[in-house]
Amino acid sequence: MNEGQLKDCLKRAVNQAPINLLETIKQQPYEKMAAHDEITRQSDEKAFTLRSNRLKPALALLSAAAVFLFAFINWQMNTRWVDSMVYLDVNPSLQIETNRRDQVIRLSGLDEVSNALIADLDYKGKDLEVVAAELLDRLVLGDYVSSSEPAILLSVYNEDPEKRDRQLSELDQAIHAYLQSLEIQPIVLTQPLDPTQTLTDYAEANQISVSKMTLIRNMILLDPELKAEDLAKLTLEQLIQVSSKVKLDLDKIIQSSDMDRIKSGDDFDDDLDEEDEIENNIDDESDDHKDDLYEHDDDDSDFDENSANDTDKDPDEDSEVDDDPVDDDKFDTEFEDEEDLGEPEVQEDADDSDVTDNSDDPEEDSEDTADPEDDIGDDVVDESDDSGDAVEDSEVDD
Repeated sequence: MNEGQLKDCLKRAVNQAPINLLETIKQQPYEKMAAHDEITRQSDEKAFTLRSNRLKPALALLSAAAVFLFAFINWQMNTRWVDSMVYLDVNPSLQIETNRRDQVIRLSGLDEVSNALIADLDYKGKDLEVVAAELLDRLVLGDYVSSSEPAILLSVYNEDPEKRDRQLSELDQAIHAYLQSLEIQPIVLTQPLDPTQTLTDYAEANQISVSKMTLIRNMILLDPELKAEDLAKLTLEQLIQVSSKVKLDLDKIIQSSDMDRIKSGDDFDDDLDEEDEIENNIDDESDDHKDDLYEHDDDDSDFDENSANDTDKDPDEDSEVDDDPVDDDKFDTEFEDEEDLGEPEVQEDADDSDVTDNSDDPEEDSEDTADPEDDIGDDVVDESDDSGDAVEDSEVDD
């Protein structure tokens, strides 16, 4: 095609083009857009879209991290965090902590006996009923649970009341089934727990478990005359016996399928008889001891009376033995004889009867033949009499 032909083509195209096309298009009907599309959208929105596309990988990583963290926390809550606390009180006391899946995560004892009982026991991650069966096996072998001591206190703490009651029921049935297979008829007392700080402090002060302290507190609420210090020293069987003696309504504080046996007290008659026999023996021994003391006191009293009589009699006896009435008269008669020797005229004036009596008295004859020592004694007596008279004269002068 030469140049002339090209010019002809262009000329025909220009001549055939519509001249009033814009007006025709404007006059045609159209539908308004509800939102902008990719063609009509402004340039700022396009820039935001570009930036959001760049942040998508980071947002994906953050979402994955959040999902992982949520899964980890959920795993911790289900497997590592304590959900329930189960107490087995069989003298000794044991505490079992479980997670939400009822798997044991911690096992502890209150004293050396309970700690020795759970030593070398593989319990982590095991089901609660399995661990409870192993503990019961060790308690039976250690003679902590037997036909003569069948009482078990089962306590559960959980914030969910429905789960708590379910665990109590399941464990109660499992304990009965296991011990009955060993030909032991247990008495299981179950109670829910709601431990407070005050209750925990009292339990630590009395060195007992929180579950046993809860039972004691509830017993005191039924009978305020009971003392926590006295009840804390008793075993579980003795607590049941005390509740029977004071006629406590245990239905208000515990739940048990063996309540009829508890109220009848048939399982504890032997213990009561033994305790009564021991108390009677102690009373008899104390009475015998008192009788011995009384007999000893009587002997002492007899001895005291005899000694008192002896002391009462000693002065008289000494006076009878040592104090010779003849000696006193002897001093007087000798003194009178000396006066008579010095005054013969008075001797002549004496009565004949007196002379006759003096001559006939052998004591006076013996007094005449007294020893020189008696004369010395007479002089001493005379001097003492003279000094006495002088003292009396001085008193009169005063």
